[in-house]
Amino acid sequence: MNTDTDINSTIKGIQNRLKLLEDKQALYELLDEYCKAPDRRDFEGHANTYAAPMDNNNMAHGGPFKIDGDTATGSSYLIMVIIRDGQKRTDTLWQGGPYEWTFVRTESGWHIQTMKLQATWMNRDDPLGVFSTAMKG
Repeated sequence: MNTDTDINSTIKGIQNRLKLLEDKQALYELLDEYCKAPDRRDFEGHANTYAAPMDNNNMAHGGPFKIDGDTATGSSYLIMVIIRDGQKRTDTLWQGGPYEWTFVRTESGWHIQTMKLQATWMNRDDPLGVFSTAMKG
């Protein structure tokens, strides 16, 4: 027969697992917003995904998260398509590679603290050299 202590312990365990799932979902939603805001030309919304200002122009998908209190780490994979204004579709530049992330929870929720991109491939030369800097690691 379960005692009150056993029941309380079970409830606490369920609460901890639920909190972990909620945090992971919040991180997936954060990276989803990171990817979609620039497509909507919502650069303020994109900037709000960060804990502090940071320059970037990349998109990421997927990735597991490891949560430790109010900090977390994760990885995902970049697939970026660059189409400049007036550019022919045949001149589109594709680039990909892994991201490594750190996150911090603030009063307003989860935010990106750091990101490291290692672009490992490109479909063609980057004539302006704008995106090939990520290839150098």
